[in-house]
Amino acid sequence: MTEHISVEEASALIGLVYEASLEKSQWSSLVGRLFQMCPGHVAAVVTFEDARWVSSHVPTLPGGEHGEQITELMEDVEAGNQQQPDDLNDTLFSRQPLELGTLYATRRIFSEDEFRNFEGYKKTMQPIGAGHWTGAHFSISGGRRAAIMVVENDFDNTPKDNARVEYLIELIAPHMIRANRFARALNMARDAAETYSGFIDAIALPMVMLAPDGQVQMANSLGQR
Repeated sequence: MTEHISVEEASALIGLVYEASLEKSQWSSLVGRLFQMCPGHVAAVVTFEDARWVSSHVPTLPGGEHGEQITELMEDVEAGNQQQPDDLNDTLFSRQPLELGTLYATRRIFSEDEFRNFEGYKKTMQPIGAGHWTGAHFSISGGRRAAIMVVENDFDNTPKDNARVEYLIELIAPHMIRANRFARALNMARDAAETYSGFIDAIALPMVMLAPDGQVQMANSLGQR
């Protein structure tokens, strides 16, 4: 039976989306919270290049040997040492086109036998106990894309509430899109400000900018002295 969350919990989770978008290790607290809210699953932010899995950010891993197996696989993926058959993703996106914010749930798209027989599943998922997954893309730029994903942990016998997982992903997906755009714009503005500040400070003469009422708005290093 699906356990619904309260309005207060939903509001807090949405707020966490915007906070997590600005973290130094972006999305860490959000992914950790999803791990807590979805027993029997592992949550991750995953990036892709076309059909290829490029990297995963999984701040909260299962303990022991299982967590070590996942870490080792992610390192191999990032180093380009992991074979990645395309059959699973190719079939997935032929049945449900790639779109920003759309919910993807492999249990809705594939039968159990079909899913378990994909070479992509056998090579990259089965060895680490990764089963069916639910997710949504919050960024797509050319062939690169990033998604929030909650993956069934087949090594964990905890009952899986996939309806709850779908509800949570659909709840946060539009906010992740907005938060990601806001964070990107903020970072661009910050970079521009730092560049501009460095240029102003390099000027050999004191510079002070005043508002019409005489209040100091900005000054370079010599002007501040």
